[in-house]
Amino acid sequence: MKNTFKVLFYVKRSAVKKTGKAPIIARITVDQAISQFNTQLEIDPKMWSVSLGKAAGRTTESVRINLLLEDIKMKAQRHYHTLLEIDGYVTAERVRDAYLGKTEKTRTILEFFAQHNEQYLQKVKMDPTNKTYWRYELTRRRLEEFIKYKYSVSDMPLKDINVLFVENFLLFNENVHGCNHNTAMKFVQRLRTVVNFAKNTGMLFVDPFGNFKVKFVINHITFNNSLCQRKNPRLSMGILTRISGSQGTPFLLCKQNSHDTGKYLKLGIVSLFP
Repeated sequence: MKNTFKVLFYVKRSAVKKTGKAPIIARITVDQAISQFNTQLEIDPKMWSVSLGKAAGRTTESVRINLLLEDIKMKAQRHYHTLLEIDGYVTAERVRDAYLGKTEKTRTILEFFAQHNEQYLQKVKMDPTNKTYWRYELTRRRLEEFIKYKYSVSDMPLKDINVLFVENFLLFNENVHGCNHNTAMKFVQRLRTVVNFAKNTGMLFVDPFGNFKVKFVINHITFNNSLCQRKNPRLSMGILTRISGSQGTPFLLCKQNSHDTGKYLKLGIVSLFP
């Protein structure tokens, strides 16, 4: 959906000064969200055209004010297009802050990863040996290593993470660390969890996973009869299948005896990937 962007001006008549002039306020609207700032310009309310949103008449003062207002509008438009081109999203508040020269606090992907892991550690009652917590910490360290390896920096702003970054992280785990596809994809899956965590904190950015699909390869592995029978006496030699459950948790399925053709028994949740 295309953004709607407007810059309008009005006189704050409730703030008329002793000089008889009132401040001119700029109102920026992006998709019906409004942000305002004082233009630092003043005018006699009698010289202001409400319908035109600018000074009325052709006096020297009116022409001067209108030229300055037009300059403000053009600069705000440039900031709008720049923010949209670089970040892919824009808000009225961001345009206002850019015009006023206010710099945004840039939060990084590793900063969010550390925050996520600390919060997860609280959930598991401060147990650093918890397997899931350990995997998130491993992923954070692997991501830090990847950023240094690929981009020669210690960290990256979250807004700079895109689908190419995600794909390169997957390949880094496969090619540099020798992970198989499913193991490498689990690292990517944990990265996506942290990106979603950042979104839930109210951070605005383009989702790098918007066009990326997390896919696991299904492997079929033959196994011997003794393994089957240890799990269940009714099981015989068949096919061991790696698949994912409803929550993405890998588990094993085993085909039962021939008289139960087509039926599968879940052997239980098994950790297939580190």
